[in-house]
Amino acid sequence: RLYLTAGPAVAHYRWVEQRQRLRAPASEAAAAAEWEALDAYWAPPVIDMLKELKGMYTKYGQMAAGLTSVASKTWSEGLRELEDAVPARPAADVLRTVHEETGDDPKALFAEFADQPLGAASIGQVHAATLRATGERVAVKVQYPDAARRFALDMRTIRTFCAWFAPEQLIILDELTRQLEAEFDYTQEARNLALVDANLRRAGLAPGEVAVPRPIEGLSTRRMLVMEMLPGPKLVDGVRAYAKQIAEREGVSLEQFEAVKRAELDERGVAPRYEGPSARSVSLFAAWLRLKDGLHNTCSVAYDLLVARPLGKPRARRRHTAPPPNAPRIMDALMRVHGHQLLVDGVFQIRMR
Repeated sequence: RLYLTAGPAVAHYRWVEQRQRLRAPASEAAAAAEWEALDAYWAPPVIDMLKELKGMYTKYGQMAAGLTSVASKTWSEGLRELEDAVPARPAADVLRTVHEETGDDPKALFAEFADQPLGAASIGQVHAATLRATGERVAVKVQYPDAARRFALDMRTIRTFCAWFAPEQLIILDELTRQLEAEFDYTQEARNLALVDANLRRAGLAPGEVAVPRPIEGLSTRRMLVMEMLPGPKLVDGVRAYAKQIAEREGVSLEQFEAVKRAELDERGVAPRYEGPSARSVSLFAAWLRLKDGLHNTCSVAYDLLVARPLGKPRARRRHTAPPPNAPRIMDALMRVHGHQLLVDGVFQIRMR
């Protein structure tokens, strides 16, 4: 399926690339229109193929979805479908792996174990659970039994395909393969969590700015990782939820609102510097919204008790205004935390002798 679908797609892109190089189109707009038509033609069948093949094919598609500076809008939006395209395995399969890794009955370890996973990926999935010994809510990440074997088979096939159709990608592919191989050892992930937490605490960034989930000692194996539960939505989900409220106030759908904002960004480009409200201003505005809602809801309760209930009138509506995401604070925290991880604790921390 990989060769039958992706092979012709790569060949078509190569042919258009060479043709435009030998005979330039009439204008840049004409060249761009030809590439857009090519994307619209090939993106759907290739993405459907990645969904069907699953495993590392889905993994690479998910990684490519974030390469918005390289992939076109058609490809990046289509590849985002892969983020939720991995079907979950039954909880019974997951609990079987828990038993194999610990030698204990899962019921002896967990007082509760959710049937539906919090998320499913190409090599494993995560379930919410409650530890029987302490009552603590935890996230249990379990690797699929055949994940390592399928990874080796998939990578062999993908590498052969690249050797034939895109040999210039082999260097990148080999490096990605080396990095992904480390993901199959969850004990290493547990050590990384503990190390990152210690580094950020030493720098004064945790727990004030960020929180790192704590691995549960004694319950981390090569194929199972149990860590404390940190509740909350994904950042992108929170931003889109707020954008949906704005879109509704303007009488358009979220998709239409995002399309307009994306077109504005394409036209103006990224601003050289942020000139919007400060983090403090956004925090004060959010506090003002909460105060307004509190006053409104207090008056609503009084109205219900003194007027609506005695006279049989409709109850007053409550108000719950969602505050805007504090974008400047989020970006500042991300830059300081990741900057410290890279420049102080990470790859650039080299001791010269």
